[in-house]
Amino acid sequence: MSKKSSFRDYYYDHSDIFLAVVLIIVAAVLVFWRVNIIMDYPKTLDTNTSKTVASDNKSPETTVDKDKVETVTEGETKATWKNGTLAKDITVQLKGKEEAPMVQTLINAGIFISKDDYEKVCKESKRKHQNIRKGTYTFTKGMNKEKIVKLITD
Repeated sequence: MSKKSSFRDYYYDHSDIFLAVVLIIVAAVLVFWRVNIIMDYPKTLDTNTSKTVASDNKSPETTVDKDKVETVTEGETKATWKNGTLAKDITVQLKGKEEAPMVQTLINAGIFISKDDYEKVCKESKRKHQNIRKGTYTFTKGMNKEKIVKLITD
């Protein structure tokens, strides 16, 4: 036998093993590289499934008129701030697919002053303001705006 045919036989006999090893190495590198995101996934599920709060007609109400969403906040659901942190727990339900109505819900609840305020805090926290997630969030006493933004955005 010539050297070419022996190399060809070796290659055909072991190429599938080599390919499997390469795939395992690539998969391990990807998992190691994204381990933080993989470990945060249960938190994402937790915020998407949301906590339910007993309804006492004081939560934000949303009415849908075709594609227009209007948010109304009633009662004592306004957030109160003391030294840059929340003075009491507050629960807010963010609904819809678009950013504007969800940010308006936060404004109505007293979390942010305006959309510009929300976008400024997102920028300072190195978060994209468009990545706001729907769900029911309970912001606890002592949280600042940066922690709130980190909770509600990707």
